[in-house]
Amino acid sequence: MFNDIPVIEQYSSGMALGILNLCYDRLNHNAASSNLQAIDTVNAGITPDKGVTRLIQFYKDQVVPIVNQIEASTLGPILDAANASYQSPMGNLLIDSQKRNTSTPVTFTNPGGTRTDIVYATHSHDVTYTDLLTVQPFDNELVTLHLSGAQIYAQQEQQLMVKRILPVPGMKYTYDTALPALSCITSLTLTDNTPDPANVTLYSIACVEPGLICLNLKYKEDPEKINKHIHPNV
Repeated sequence: MFNDIPVIEQYSSGMALGILNLCYDRLNHNAASSNLQAIDTVNAGITPDKGVTRLIQFYKDQVVPIVNQIEASTLGPILDAANASYQSPMGNLLIDSQKRNTSTPVTFTNPGGTRTDIVYATHSHDVTYTDLLTVQPFDNELVTLHLSGAQIYAQQEQQLMVKRILPVPGMKYTYDTALPALSCITSLTLTDNTPDPANVTLYSIACVEPGLICLNLKYKEDPEKINKHIHPNV
């Protein structure tokens, strides 16, 4: 219950369904009673349906050449853990590949969009499509936006408020969290100049999940190109 409101949701990966049985009082216009249940869908004792099993195996066989395709190689572990400045090797790899794909001076990405490390027992080692799909197991699209200097400042200040800093290549900035909210950035420099918060100059910015930046969407890029532009020696 949250403020006397029944709330339930499913588990991740379809492991359980959230079921709500609600009795509504039409006279008093409120919920007379409610019953919440999380119904487990994982049943080890159930024999899988043979037809469904054959269908799943058919499609698994079809994707074998794709998931085993070698996309790059790595000389060492690529870790997802962030440092004190909220940056990580994995986040840097992904945004560098996106920047490479779009040829924009700056790229943003969701810090929660990387899900795991790429680590092998020995290195150097090939990196497969499965490795990359495990890091980002969803079909986010890479898009290009046009932002002003003021918008870039505002976007970064918002991240400092919640301490979830977007990995950003092509830009350097310093900040002081002891300063008042929305005024923590003390300097911000692109590769060619420092955006003035008062100017209207537009900069091309590539990003995934543009909803994180509520600004005008210019055009879309092919999401398949993201993986294909990772450097052969990452």
